[in-house]
Amino acid sequence: MNPLHRYATAPALCLAALAAGGCATVIHGREQQIPVSSTPSQASVSVDGVDTCRTPCTVRVTRHDNHTVRVALPGYEAAGITVRRDLSPWLWANLANGALPGITIDALTGGLYELAPARVELALRPAEPR
Repeated sequence: MNPLHRYATAPALCLAALAAGGCATVIHGREQQIPVSSTPSQASVSVDGVDTCRTPCTVRVTRHDNHTVRVALPGYEAAGITVRRDLSPWLWANLANGALPGITIDALTGGLYELAPARVELALRPAEPR
């Protein structure tokens, strides 16, 4: 095969894959990694009620839903935040390409969304003595 032919074909195949697969799903996937840190560190992290790690750490969550991130450490008041989904800028790439199938795929897989905040940093306050 002529090397020039291969280089000319590759962009066309990539564009076809993006249009058929959904730009957002192809570019940034169905899940998002969220770094979680706390002051003090070594606090336990739970996502949607499931213990996952100790700070500092990174949790991997689906883009399709909102998630509750909670941080707890003995002797401190627990703290939490809701990580919310919002429309991804890749929606505009699908719209510009007229790729209705791509938008549909991104909506079904969750690739249509980005989660915010993209980083969770929580300061824990000492618990009140009982």
